[in-house]
Amino acid sequence: MNNWVDTDSVSEESKIEVNGRSMTIGKFYHESVKGEGDIFHINDSEYVFPDNSTTVSYNQHTDSNEEMSIDYVYRHKVEKVMFEIEDEYGNIVTVTEDHSVMIERDGKFLEIKPTEILDTDLLIGL
Repeated sequence: MNNWVDTDSVSEESKIEVNGRSMTIGKFYHESVKGEGDIFHINDSEYVFPDNSTTVSYNQHTDSNEEMSIDYVYRHKVEKVMFEIEDEYGNIVTVTEDHSVMIERDGKFLEIKPTEILDTDLLIGL
């Protein structure tokens, strides 16, 4: 069960792109639940395994966006410090203190925590 443990989170109001549609991750979770039998309880989290869902993700090795399958989405309660991060276009994501974000700093791609973001960093988003 340890491979199910994840300690970092985004708020349910965070926007994601699924099958070409923009929606909150909370809406995607609820749309993926067809019936009570679709929710799998593991530890304190509720997992749903959506059918035929994809999203676009940035691949730093190829410096390109790639469409990827979404294997699962889950929700759980957290009692951690939350950080609201806004990009240059006004897009906002709210993440826990231990959630990583991708940035470009001095021509290098870095995976950092919200507390490490500098005003001069370029937030990597799609």
